[in-house]
Amino acid sequence: MSDLFQTGVQWLSATRITHLTQDVVIRRPGTAGVTLKATVPSCQADTIQQGVKIQTQYFDFMFLRQDLLDNDIPLERGIEIVWNSKIFQMAFDKRLLWYYNDPFHLDIVIQTTYQKDVAADITFDSTLVTFDSTTAFTMDQS
Repeated sequence: MSDLFQTGVQWLSATRITHLTQDVVIRRPGTAGVTLKATVPSCQADTIQQGVKIQTQYFDFMFLRQDLLDNDIPLERGIEIVWNSKIFQMAFDKRLLWYYNDPFHLDIVIQTTYQKDVAADITFDSTLVTFDSTTAFTMDQS
């Protein structure tokens, strides 16, 4: 029975990759990163702190575990995921940073929160500030 269950989970994972994924870039900050296929569900969490209700939206990116291993991507804080011109970072609060989605560890879900738009991603060089790939200006260093 275990083989039948494992075959079903493998089929489901392969079907998910075929029909329910989008290209995302996963990277360490400041690097180009790697484009991988991911399923992107989201969820909303409500917490109450000192009588104030705080709503947070988490984005869960589901990857094939083997894709992360093949590309030597560590599952650690600071990892960024770029999707739909937005940058997401692994969640820091009391939730898990990542978890397996199935008993055979085929899929990994990385829980993230929205950080900023890609257009607001500013990189500093000694003389150049780049806002995006088409606009740049030189800073006066006097």
